[in-house]
Amino acid sequence: MESPDNRLQGRVALVSGAASGIGAACANKLASAGAAVLVTDIDAQQGAQVAEAICAAGGRATFFQHDVTDETQWEQAVARMMVAGETRRAHFKVVVGAEVQLLKHGQQQQV
Repeated sequence: MESPDNRLQGRVALVSGAASGIGAACANKLASAGAAVLVTDIDAQQGAQVAEAICAAGGRATFFQHDVTDETQWEQAVARMMVAGETRRAHFKVVVGAEVQLLKHGQQQQV
């Protein structure tokens, strides 16, 4: 999974909502440009499959089950991202939020 310019080599990307659709496409594109990708989503099965497919294609990815509405899980995702980047300081190189959330009459709905 090499890109001609490998412009994201050495970078770490966190992509939320990456189990399918635009999020999965973003995760794949970032990995093909050389980034190590933390694939996050509330859907563990699909998210893990996206990360496995990236690795099978020669990229670097790991999956983290992540509910973006939970602040504690954001802290955990950031900690995982730092480990993936093998750094002790949080340097967000790429963060992509691919999910769309709506609140309707106090009820959360995913679109």
